[in-house]
Amino acid sequence: MNHRAFVSILSVLAFSTSLCAAGRIVAGPMLGYQEHREVLVWLETEGAGRVELSVRPATSDAPSRLVPATRSLTNPIGTHVHHFVVDGLVAGQAYSYAIMLDGTAQPATTPLTFRAKAQWEWRGDPPAVRFLVGSCSYFNDPPYDRPTGPNRPPYGASPEIFRNMAKHGGDFMLWLGDNLYLREQDWSSRYGIFYRYSADRRAEAVQPLLAAMHHYGTWDDHEFGPNDSSRSYELKDTTLEAFRWYWPMRSAGETDNPGIYTRFVQGDAEIFVLDGRYHRDASALADATPGKSFLGPRQLAWLKSALSDSNANSNIALRFIAVGSQFLNPMAFDENLSRYPQERADILDFILKNKIGGVVFLTGDRHFGEFSRLERAGAPPVLELTSSSLTAGANRRPVTEGEKWAEAKNPVRVPGSIIVENNFGEINLTGPRRARILGFTAYNREGKSLWSTSVPVADLQFARAP
Repeated sequence: MNHRAFVSILSVLAFSTSLCAAGRIVAGPMLGYQEHREVLVWLETEGAGRVELSVRPATSDAPSRLVPATRSLTNPIGTHVHHFVVDGLVAGQAYSYAIMLDGTAQPATTPLTFRAKAQWEWRGDPPAVRFLVGSCSYFNDPPYDRPTGPNRPPYGASPEIFRNMAKHGGDFMLWLGDNLYLREQDWSSRYGIFYRYSADRRAEAVQPLLAAMHHYGTWDDHEFGPNDSSRSYELKDTTLEAFRWYWPMRSAGETDNPGIYTRFVQGDAEIFVLDGRYHRDASALADATPGKSFLGPRQLAWLKSALSDSNANSNIALRFIAVGSQFLNPMAFDENLSRYPQERADILDFILKNKIGGVVFLTGDRHFGEFSRLERAGAPPVLELTSSSLTAGANRRPVTEGEKWAEAKNPVRVPGSIIVENNFGEINLTGPRRARILGFTAYNREGKSLWSTSVPVADLQFARAP
């Protein structure tokens, strides 16, 4: 073999090796949290040696800059999860970005853009805020699902709802729990837990939604552990690890109190994301058990302090409390907060005594949707939107059983708000500072409006002392 032929063969081998080394995107990108000076981008890859973002302002000729991953994890199944904190941003500025694997820009099927949060405080009216909510996302995976048959269809419905949510748009998506469903083969090992988190995240139908808006989330039992699981679940630290890698937030829990609870601000709304699993006593305990706790004492104390701080902030008009289980429903069925009557009463009494205005609970879990309104003497109403389910089997008992349904006489449900098909919710906050309107709309999987209502934000406030 002559020297020239040998060099040619080496060149071909090197080229082939470089193609293999380029790797591929497994899932994402997903936009994580959004702030004035930084935004988080999430990505999962396979086979790439160097993974970066190329970022530039969207409306100028400024050069791109390469942003390496801030944190990376090798998933037990062999993929790699990356968090990119893109910092040094200009408030309100739009940016475009590309995924770079081993120095090569990867093609994108949707525009990859984000915008730093704008600074509006002390400068004018708050911006309009529009975000989506939903819970109970089940992707069929036949080898691990319950057997199907003539009278037993697959549990997961069409995932097209996610494509329609991406088209619908919004500032962000708030996932309200059961964002995935660990199966029996998953929740008994670290490998199984990370397998399920990765398998659901790479679903094709959800990719456009991940890139279209920012994402925040809480969890419920099915991504935490087995059905109805509590703080006794032996691998809760592993699912906490997986959740934090796949749903990255600015913070999660406290230094000496693990969990996923946190808070963030969007416009003149503050969102409190609660952890209803890590510290939770079992629902099966008798409801009258002294000290039976849903949040645990430390998280409960954090929530009270956080609500008090928020209430003292003149730039915040609404306080959304996101948690997997229903809160206002007083019917003590399944896993709602009425199964924890002491803690539920404690929180509601705190809101009343400390005049915490503009409180709206955002919940999931129930496989049906409804809107609740709690009226109490001397206080503005407390609201709750339950949005469920996205693709998991819908609960039709409210329709099929009618008045025989156990919760038919729920006194806080707004008449006509029951939804018994797959759906997602939209929340709108519009209008000038002193005339803000809060709107709620539920949409079916095709994006058709099912139910809508609105309320003046002023109606949700305690009267201020003259």
